[in-house]
Amino acid sequence: QRKFMLRFLRDRKTSRKIWITLACIIVPSFILWGAGSYTSGKKEAGKQFSLKLFGRNITINEFREAYQAVMFQASMQYGEKLEEIKNYINFQDQAVDRLILLEEAKHRRIRANDQEVINVIQSYGFFKKNNAFNQTLYERTLYYDLHLKPRQFEEQTRQDIIISKLYTVITNPVYATDEEAKNEYLRENEQVSMYYLTALNQDFAKDITSNEDEARKYFNQNPNSFRKPLSFNLEYLMIKTEIEDKTALNTQVEALGKKIAAKEDLNKIAADLGLELKETGLFSYGEAIPQIGWSQDIILKLNKSKHTDIIGHVIVDKAYYAIRIKERREAYIPQFEEAKTEAINASSKEKAKKIAKEKIDSCAKKLKDNFNLTPNELIQAQNYLTEFGLKSGETALFKFGSYIEGIGASSLFWNTIEALKDNEPSKTLETEDNFYIVWRKEKTPYDKEKFSKDKESFRQKVTENKKQEQFLKFLNELKKKA
Repeated sequence: QRKFMLRFLRDRKTSRKIWITLACIIVPSFILWGAGSYTSGKKEAGKQFSLKLFGRNITINEFREAYQAVMFQASMQYGEKLEEIKNYINFQDQAVDRLILLEEAKHRRIRANDQEVINVIQSYGFFKKNNAFNQTLYERTLYYDLHLKPRQFEEQTRQDIIISKLYTVITNPVYATDEEAKNEYLRENEQVSMYYLTALNQDFAKDITSNEDEARKYFNQNPNSFRKPLSFNLEYLMIKTEIEDKTALNTQVEALGKKIAAKEDLNKIAADLGLELKETGLFSYGEAIPQIGWSQDIILKLNKSKHTDIIGHVIVDKAYYAIRIKERREAYIPQFEEAKTEAINASSKEKAKKIAKEKIDSCAKKLKDNFNLTPNELIQAQNYLTEFGLKSGETALFKFGSYIEGIGASSLFWNTIEALKDNEPSKTLETEDNFYIVWRKEKTPYDKEKFSKDKESFRQKVTENKKQEQFLKFLNELKKKA
């Protein structure tokens, strides 16, 4: 009977609500491990397939089915935006993650029976007509909207249930304490302000320049920091749209489109249409294109295009473009001579950073040993600041996760201030460019009554975050074993 029901469920073309409903039903672990495979690009395709997990060879069909499943989940998660970002998602890694989790579930004898699959599919309202399943509706929805065969959808659903059960097994013991719930409440609601002393790296960099030997040493110790990214030089034709004669414009654009469709050479197209063939010069992949501007459409197509391909009918800032790759330069680490100026600057910046750290550490020692000024008095003690080459200031109230004007992200400072006592200086704090010593200036009162009302919702939020962290850690350990 259960197998008959599965066959029966091979059951209006619907709108985006299908994706939203499915995305809400899929367990949080999918979003977690899917995001974990979000990378800067796809791996190379076309290589001979070879994959072994836990000592077992994975067949190409198994991998293909996992790949189709993660593509389907990406469609649910990103919807219409998938086309824009798919070049940045490593679907191969996601497919491997899925296979690893299924292998682990199999090892733990975690299964999903037919009735569980039926129950999940029956919960989807977009397969119902008159509050009951409709086989025709089911099949049409899968075919037209989800682009899946019923057997695929049902087996993917079974696997999703299995992974959901594994997620529950691994994360079930995880639970947020009252203290963790309170800390999350404070991060969302409490505001603090601070006094601070800062050693700005740029202040110490003014009179520091590394010599060539120092720069070469820094270069040899940090070669990857000088890596040049994937870059392109493009040839292009442009037709401006802001002309009065729209008939002539349409004729020229139409002619351009036909010639592109006919795969004519770009030089010939330029000559035939009286257009100037221009070059952008080399630019890094993902940056604004010189002379053209930012175009996500062009950027996403570059990785898929060959030198002979013409990327045509692209509209950027009121102009039509036909584009061809003239040069593609893969990412590489340059020789020292090519990167010498950059290495000198980086080495000089590192020396300035070291001096800044020494100055503020000396200040911190003096504060600890024999300083009795209040924080407010300290930031006005100009002779003291001059001794160490520091600057001082104070902030307005700010929340966790906000931006402090002139300083940057607030999280490090909020966490530090929250743990300090009155008039207690912090340890030296390091940001990307500067060093700080801070004191608490003000803190908004803790609203115990409000927290008491909202405690369970904060506990639930922290619990889910901890569960996802636990599951990601579990997956990473599995990947090492696999």
